[in-house]
Amino acid sequence: MPLDVGEQKKITLILQIPQDATPGAYFGIVRYKAVPAGATAPKEGEVSLSASVGSIVLVTVPGNIREQVQLTKLHIYRGGYDGSIFFGKPTDIGVELRNLGNGFIKPFGTVEVRNMFNKVVYGYQLNNTNPRSNMLPDSNRTFKDPVKNVKQVGRYTVTASVSYGNGSQVLTLKKTFWYIPWWMAAIIGAVLVILTMLVISDTDATSDTHIGT
Repeated sequence: MPLDVGEQKKITLILQIPQDATPGAYFGIVRYKAVPAGATAPKEGEVSLSASVGSIVLVTVPGNIREQVQLTKLHIYRGGYDGSIFFGKPTDIGVELRNLGNGFIKPFGTVEVRNMFNKVVYGYQLNNTNPRSNMLPDSNRTFKDPVKNVKQVGRYTVTASVSYGNGSQVLTLKKTFWYIPWWMAAIIGAVLVILTMLVISDTDATSDTHIGT
């Protein structure tokens, strides 16, 4: 199909579902490949590059659609590091879910961050886009969002409350992490080294006293 510069065309594709198709979610891609006008196939030994764009198509075959989601894990990130002790401020929170059903799932919910005094320092809505992002059947997906206001030294608790479908079921998961700046970690390390040396010196002195006696 020819397409001039700046031109738009609407294409209608007819999708036929087989009669014996199992109820549930199906997905695929419709890809449009750009070929320069008048171009010929590359000769032997030549390489040809061409751009293409695809659009994902989601189809649900009606019937016995089962919705089931598992809240599997919470991730706390600083850049590419995923852990529970941070010497720099964490940057993101990841909520990992698994779709155990046979249909598309659009999870939603809330994520809260509380400090050691149980005060909410940050919160946000999960999968808060319009429209909400889907989860494919039998797949895992981690919803990653920035985290803010982790400023004070100490222990923090992340609580994710996630729902799906009509919202009748809420899944909850918690994870704690520590924020200890480098300068404080260095001080704590130095104090521990000094205390260790004092204990060793005291032990040696006690041993010498027993030997002398």
